[in-house]
Amino acid sequence: MLKSNIIGIDLAKNVFQVCVISKDGELMSNKVVSRQKLKEILAKSHPAVIGIEGCGSSHYWGRFAEKFNHDVRIISPKKVKGFLQGQKTDANDALAIANAAMQVGLKYSSLKMKNSRFCNH
Repeated sequence: MLKSNIIGIDLAKNVFQVCVISKDGELMSNKVVSRQKLKEILAKSHPAVIGIEGCGSSHYWGRFAEKFNHDVRIISPKKVKGFLQGQKTDANDALAIANAAMQVGLKYSSLKMKNSRFCNH
């Protein structure tokens, strides 16, 4: 049994696949959401483990999730591939990310903070 829910997110530009696994290890949902809906999900969810595959926008979404006390785990795409079951689809990718986020002993990338030097003031 887990301490909190696991949310695996397969990131893209406009739509995202979000897979939610309960504390009991049961698949609760695996659905496509918009950018705005993903922000609402992260804001309204109780603190959970957020699994994100490492990519260009993973640090942005990781920082956003941390604002709401989520435990963010950025996982190397090579490590996620080991958890992929079946064909490579967004739904299967999100499930693989969620399963990888649950693993004990798996190394995760650290979240990069936004560099204020490049921000628009």
